[in-house]
Amino acid sequence: MERFLWEICQEITSFKTDFKSCLNDLRRDVTAVSDRVDDLGCTMDSRAEDKEALWRRVNALEEQHISLQAKQEDSENHRRHNNIRIREIPRSAE
Repeated sequence: MERFLWEICQEITSFKTDFKSCLNDLRRDVTAVSDRVDDLGCTMDSRAEDKEALWRRVNALEEQHISLQAKQEDSENHRRHNNIRIREIPRSAE
């Protein structure tokens, strides 16, 4: 009977040791996953900030493009304004 109790105690001790080892492994894994999630969160925040900066730059470039188009059209209109157009006169004098 004593031997049986001693074997049960050994089994319980072995189980307890294995359980603690598994629990420590799980804690380590959870900590690693938590660190990865934190890193991903920081990366996502950084990407969101980069995206916002790019959208602001795109909007500024679109406004600049529209402004330059207007200036070009205005310049072309002024250039044409000084040209004289004569119609219905033949090009060759015959």
